[in-house]
Amino acid sequence: MNFYAQTLKGLIAGTISGILILGLAGRAVTAGIALVTDTPSNLSLGGIGESVVVGALVGAIGGCLLIMLKNMFRVRLSCLGIAIGIILFICTHIFAFFNNRIIF
Repeated sequence: MNFYAQTLKGLIAGTISGILILGLAGRAVTAGIALVTDTPSNLSLGGIGESVVVGALVGAIGGCLLIMLKNMFRVRLSCLGIAIGIILFICTHIFAFFNNRIIF
């Protein structure tokens, strides 16, 4: 399989996993915590859309980065995936810390 086909597969897999894990599951966990702590959940279509878009962007970046670094360094994919996951987790929290929001 050539580099471009691998990169495309990484982009698609990263986008889908970002939407499911970071976007939808993250929003569901937020609603669950709000329910347990008896605070208003403030679920809106714009908020759900924002978390899905950010999840898709972070997942797409992670998928492409994973494939490119795998081809550059020739290390095990599982070790590289864990390292990239931690890096993206930290970057996402920095993004949220500075409150740079996507406006819909």
